[in-house]
Amino acid sequence: MIVISSLYLAAALLGQPVLAADTAAAPPITADTPVTADAPVIIGPPPRVQDPSIPPPVTTPPPDAVNADVAGAPLTADEAARIALRLQPSLGDATGAAQSARGRTQEAKSAQNPQVIAGAGFDTVSKISGDATGVLTAPTGATSAGVSPTYKYSTSIALRQLLYDFHQTRNLVRQNRSLTEAAEANVTRSQQDLVLTVKTNFYNYANAQRLSDVNAQNVANRQRQLDLASSRLRNGIGLPSDAVTAETSKSQAILALNVARDNAEQARVTLLQSMGVDPLTPITPADTSETAPASDDVKALIQTGLRARPEVRAAERTLAESRYGLGAAKALNLPSLYATVGAGAAGNDFPLKQNVSTIGVGVQFPLIDGGQRSGAVQAANGQITTAQADYDAAVLNVRTQVASAYLGLASAEQRVSIVSAEVANAREGVRIAEGRYGAGLGLFQDITTAQGLLLTALTDQSTAQNALNLARTNLRRAIGETLSR
Repeated sequence: MIVISSLYLAAALLGQPVLAADTAAAPPITADTPVTADAPVIIGPPPRVQDPSIPPPVTTPPPDAVNADVAGAPLTADEAARIALRLQPSLGDATGAAQSARGRTQEAKSAQNPQVIAGAGFDTVSKISGDATGVLTAPTGATSAGVSPTYKYSTSIALRQLLYDFHQTRNLVRQNRSLTEAAEANVTRSQQDLVLTVKTNFYNYANAQRLSDVNAQNVANRQRQLDLASSRLRNGIGLPSDAVTAETSKSQAILALNVARDNAEQARVTLLQSMGVDPLTPITPADTSETAPASDDVKALIQTGLRARPEVRAAERTLAESRYGLGAAKALNLPSLYATVGAGAAGNDFPLKQNVSTIGVGVQFPLIDGGQRSGAVQAANGQITTAQADYDAAVLNVRTQVASAYLGLASAEQRVSIVSAEVANAREGVRIAEGRYGAGLGLFQDITTAQGLLLTALTDQSTAQNALNLARTNLRRAIGETLSR
């Protein structure tokens, strides 16, 4: 017959802990331990459990050449972003588009500048039969003044200048200049988006590392609790199920640690990719937090965003471009006034003795354009409508993003203070549960539950801190200020 030791029954009834002095001499429990009135309760043989070890962290080998900007001291989020602005190749798309826009502006502006045309030719005709004669033209195809079809040698140079075309060319230049400014604003936008991405990846990596440390501490705590359960079992005052539960909890903690380490390494690779750095490069994030924006007035922040956001600036310049395009379209079939000055020389022998100079003023315009102007005006009006809608949408989007980021930051700040209390309470819960179990007053399941709550609390704390950093980063991007000053 299996009975409960009177000592432990009395302790359980009185709610008092079993003193260490009472259990110091308790023999270890084995399969051959006889069951007597003074022996503790055991059911079946001692537990058969497997004790897994912590696997080594999985890492990648370093690259053949480590980037000097990344190696060395721990990096902050701003430093990582500045490295990305230098190394990230994806910025080349926006930069190239701006460069092309500047070239088109220069091309359009060239029509306002003097144009110099030079020509030289050699022509000769040989009669084959009859009285036919060839029509001579300069082989260069130049039509400038002084190129002669009647002399063997000819040279010419002419200067052509647009005098007036009812501002068509000027509007085209302004249109392209506005497009250039919009493209340059898009470069700034791409840079700010890149900074946001890098800083987001940086804080996610830092958070993943913290969670890895949290899980490593959880493994250590589970090991300590396993040692406690095993010690009580060896001294005849614990249950085999407690040791099995403790071993299972430790195995789960090791598995969670393995996942957390992998998440941290994957986050590191993502961060380095966004920085434009070899993903094999080792990197250490600094233990820093994103600084808060200077102002907490949401209306003032919205106005800052409307002034600083490149999206609004690009929409403004696109709207101006469409209006200049309308002006250019209206002048399509209006006269253009040009002036030409030229000089040339021709002859059959050197030196050339036939010299000529020309000066002239000309007007040209289409009499019938087949509806070209009306179609161009209609298209330009449509572009204005679209550009105005895009501008209004950009303004509304900035207002919405700033307001949303402001609310997100306020909520994140509240969560940080809440999780601090959660962690303190969870630590106290583990302390109490371990103390009660060690004194024989509590169940091992109480420790398992309390340790699980502590793990959740520490995870919540790290996540809340990361959410605060991300919220501040998002608000900075919303107001057009990405890097800390």
